[in-house]
Amino acid sequence: MARLKNCIRMLQLLKARGMMSRTQLAAELGCNKRQILDYKRELEEAGYLIESVRGAHGGYVLRSFDIVPSNGFTTSQMHALKEARSYMTTHKDFLFYQDYMAAMDKLLFSLSYKDGENGVYIASDVAGLSSKMADAIQLCEWARDQHRCMEIAYRSMKSDVYEPIRIQPMRYYIIRTGIIA
Repeated sequence: MARLKNCIRMLQLLKARGMMSRTQLAAELGCNKRQILDYKRELEEAGYLIESVRGAHGGYVLRSFDIVPSNGFTTSQMHALKEARSYMTTHKDFLFYQDYMAAMDKLLFSLSYKDGENGVYIASDVAGLSSKMADAIQLCEWARDQHRCMEIAYRSMKSDVYEPIRIQPMRYYIIRTGIIA
């Protein structure tokens, strides 16, 4: 169990502090430098990219990091995250608004959908759904399932001009005659 604990702690240290030498890691984890090499190897086998930097000021650097498990949130926590994101859309004066929204988009996008939840919510009568709208829905579903970004023509309710924007559909809403991703 100590080995697993040290591997996880090593990930946390490299994520929080950036580059660390084997000596620094060994001191933090209470083990010897040889064990650090073993932990690095195990983490790389598990899919983490840890780069070795040579030289007097070298060490290990974590290059890819995804510690948030796709099923690590409870239903109420997921709801809270979605509501927080929705709430923040009305508070664009928040100093870190753009960074917050980008981070929330990435977080919510990376989480998998529960069985039976396809991410499509329809707020109008769809009996007369046009083939153009059906094609747009199918394209959004494909982009969502393939984790792809797509460019759409967007017009806000306050503008008469359509502007191209790039989105990563997580779920989308059909309201009247438009799609909101």
